[in-house]
Amino acid sequence: MTEPEAADDTGNYVTRWWQWPARWVRDQKFWQQVAASTIASLIVAFILYIGAITLGYIQGPQGRPLIAFILQLLVLPGVTIWAAIKIVSIRYQRQMDRGDFSARGYPWYIAIPTTIGIVWLFFVASTAIQTWGAS
Repeated sequence: MTEPEAADDTGNYVTRWWQWPARWVRDQKFWQQVAASTIASLIVAFILYIGAITLGYIQGPQGRPLIAFILQLLVLPGVTIWAAIKIVSIRYQRQMDRGDFSARGYPWYIAIPTTIGIVWLFFVASTAIQTWGAS
């Protein structure tokens, strides 16, 4: 047998034991099993972690300032920008659907007040996150 994989009488491929990992890596079912096992392990670990905190075996996380900083730095700006774009685009699309292609008053009557309101909500949420993180 000069070929790395040869078929036996039953039609199954015979591989050497050192070739098994290479076949596993190429197999889609292998990666599905890895993903399923990883997700199941993470779910069990999370449940055990919550149970240990609830029963008092370990202390809860002491990272409130860090969580508040991450919320303020990453989550809040992203949600704010997404909400502004979504609100403005929905209103603009409705105006286009009605057949009003001029959109003259659109920036002044809709976009600017909406943006000011969203920025105000951003600062209110930011202050709330800072207060929560400091407590």
